[in-house]
Amino acid sequence: LTLSLAASEEELKVKKHTQKKMIIRLQRTYRQYLARQFGRAQRYAVLIEKMIKFKCATVIESLLRSGMAKRRFKVELALRVIKNSRPMLMERALDGKIHKKRVFWYKSKEELD
Repeated sequence: LTLSLAASEEELKVKKHTQKKMIIRLQRTYRQYLARQFGRAQRYAVLIEKMIKFKCATVIESLLRSGMAKRRFKVELALRVIKNSRPMLMERALDGKIHKKRVFWYKSKEELD
């Protein structure tokens, strides 16, 4: 009986030792898994941040381009109006004098000045 108890104690020690090794290996493996998951999450976070910055830059650039296009359209429209205006109007606009518009209901010279 004592021999079987001693043998079972030795088996128990060996079993505990192997279980301890297996537990340590399992913990190490799980911690490595968590580290890989954390690294992947960080890479995705950096990638998502880059994508957001790219989208923001694209939107800002498109807004600037649309503003420049609107401004160019207004300038081209003004140039087209100037180009198609009558010669007498162009002469009057470019002569450098200040022209006071006379109102039709004034009759006397004092009222006109």
